[in-house]
Amino acid sequence: MSKRKATLVGIAGSFNAMSLSLYNLKSYALLTDSGVAEQWDIDILQRKLITPGSQVAEQMTAQTVDLIVKSQPELVGFSVYMWNVNVFKGIAQTLRRVLPQAKIIMGGPEIASDYIREGKYDDFEADFLVYGEGEATFRDLLLHLSGGMAIQDVVGLAYRPQPSAGFTLNMPRPLFKSLQGLPSPYLNGVVDDELLARPKLEANLETQRGCTLKCTYCIY
Repeated sequence: MSKRKATLVGIAGSFNAMSLSLYNLKSYALLTDSGVAEQWDIDILQRKLITPGSQVAEQMTAQTVDLIVKSQPELVGFSVYMWNVNVFKGIAQTLRRVLPQAKIIMGGPEIASDYIREGKYDDFEADFLVYGEGEATFRDLLLHLSGGMAIQDVVGLAYRPQPSAGFTLNMPRPLFKSLQGLPSPYLNGVVDDELLARPKLEANLETQRGCTLKCTYCIY
């Protein structure tokens, strides 16, 4: 039996960078639940920085759409940061036309619960939004799409009760008590060798994770 396909997409914040978050999502989903591993294939698509308004932006955006469509996913996920949120908004609009059956999920530092409540993403072509730490929420969404969990039980997720409605937020997901419990995408071979062999490779990180202070004024 062929597996279902999810494609996770990152657009880096610099020329030769990658989004480490995508590999964390994939490794956690596949290595913490055998049912997900049996039913889903997860592809990762890493793209270099796309600056809106630049001469090559339109071409790079079209190439990104073509690569996503080529994988024929049932679910497309975007790792959203301040530098790629507008590009992903446009890509999602195009995907809705050319892959109307595919579900679209967005998560990352730019998808904050306050923004969701304010309706900032109501006009985005997205079916689901993840706020907070995303690994367990993404895995549970895959379980939901496989018929193993009710959508209301996927904590840390926002969804549309109807396609034209705004987002309903489920309960927030508690933070991991320790990051040591997360499977390493490096040690488990999830990060592909071709990517790691790139000269001067960078990784984009924007995180509070691992800090024990929890200062109320801190954003990242």
